[in-house]
Amino acid sequence: MHCSYYKPSKWHEHPSWKSTALIGAAIGLATISRPTELIMIFIPLLWNTTEQTARKRKWKLVRDNKLHIMYCLAGGFIAMLPQFIYWYHTTGSVIYDVGSKWYFLTPWFRVLFGPEKGWFLYTPVAILMIAGLFWMKGQSLKRSILTFCILNIWIIIAWADWKYGASYSTRALVHSYPVFAFGLACSIAWLYKKQLRIPLIILLVVLTWINFHQLAIYNSDVLENFSVFLNW
Repeated sequence: MHCSYYKPSKWHEHPSWKSTALIGAAIGLATISRPTELIMIFIPLLWNTTEQTARKRKWKLVRDNKLHIMYCLAGGFIAMLPQFIYWYHTTGSVIYDVGSKWYFLTPWFRVLFGPEKGWFLYTPVAILMIAGLFWMKGQSLKRSILTFCILNIWIIIAWADWKYGASYSTRALVHSYPVFAFGLACSIAWLYKKQLRIPLIILLVVLTWINFHQLAIYNSDVLENFSVFLNW
């Protein structure tokens, strides 16, 4: 099946039950893998709502296709159904509680800036990913992408086990890189338009080198020992 059916823009251009059901299925699969991924719903929901006139057209389109909400829910349920059946078969419960805990009012900002797992420190290109989110002027996806990324980061840094095991940097954000890539693309485009092509290339090479260099250090257990020292 053609991958264009998965794009939120596909539904806005030509609403169909197929694109709606597949959007729901994609969100369902992500949610059953990690429940907090339910926030993916904001991507199609807020797509093309940046400008006031666009918002009016968007919600009119939704009202004219109310039945598609059921198609989306049905697609999500079908995608999650195998996991529900498995849980019920093995535990006797349709929903299995893994016991996760979050501190949403007091998140761990050291997940982003700290010397143990700091995302911006050990994956410095993330700075361009975030900066680009605020340079999406006139983009139909701005509100949806920005909402998802902010909520996603907040959820990640609020989890009780903020170290995420013996991982490098903030591994819990890696699966969201396809979305953060929109921000990176906007940063590159902005710098490119400002006639900063050479500095941009140098910056990307340096940030990439730093990332690989620190990965090599991590593989040598230096960072792990450093983390133990900090928590001593």
